[in-house]
Amino acid sequence: MKTRTYILGIIVTLLVALWVYTAVVKLGNMAYNMDTMRKQLFPVWASDFLAYLVPIGALGTAGLLLYRVRWGLWASVVLLSSFSAYIVVYLTEIYKKQTCSCAGIFAGVDYQGHLLFNTTMLCITGIALYINYIISNGEAENRKESRQQTTYL
Repeated sequence: MKTRTYILGIIVTLLVALWVYTAVVKLGNMAYNMDTMRKQLFPVWASDFLAYLVPIGALGTAGLLLYRVRWGLWASVVLLSSFSAYIVVYLTEIYKKQTCSCAGIFAGVDYQGHLLFNTTMLCITGIALYINYIISNGEAENRKESRQQTTYL
């Protein structure tokens, strides 16, 4: 059980670092973030909204990972899936204009590399969800067993 907890902690730490870094980079250079977001396939009003929503969502997800792990993991799934879907839209040439507005973690990496990174992080997040489920069920079973074993004199 300790190994699972340790692995879960490592994955959560990785995700927290990813989301905090993403938010800091985007909020730290909001003018660039806003400019690149306006070059996306969204209408201008949506781009302005998303320019703030993405870093705030990243910070919120990091907070959830620290205080409500399961919710934070599911929020990570949503964010990673959304970013991956956007990359797939570009790769299928539905939208031809290259408009990567990533956080700059792999600035020199192409869209396939970004998709590979996102998919890898999505799989790791899935593993964390599974481990969290096992740990949570184990704790629930232990509580149930301890209540059943309690005898009153």
